[in-house]
Amino acid sequence: MAPIARIRHDIGKYVTLQQRFLADDPSAEDLREALIADLGATRRGPAGAQSIAEVWSGLADERDAVGSDPVLVRLDGLIAELTTCLPALPHAGPNELRRVASLAREVAAACRALGHNPG
Repeated sequence: MAPIARIRHDIGKYVTLQQRFLADDPSAEDLREALIADLGATRRGPAGAQSIAEVWSGLADERDAVGSDPVLVRLDGLIAELTTCLPALPHAGPNELRRVASLAREVAAACRALGHNPG
């Protein structure tokens, strides 16, 4: 799989997977459960679950192959921010949960934009 396609798949597809199934105005508990699943177990498989940070770290070769795309820099910052939010999710209030959900949607959008920069 090409590097950009792999990043789009491994991060972009799964960072908001559970959020997609929520109502337009989900309860805080439903949003919390979706975020914990999407960010804390971004990749699930026979070997267990990997957080978004672990998946991102595992894509180092793909990130190197993409090079200096500014969207990649943006993704790195967004994922770092999400990683710092993850431990507080079980006790986060509704406003923080909505902020984290918005960040996750930004990651998904950035993955779709990866490789489409002019210049």
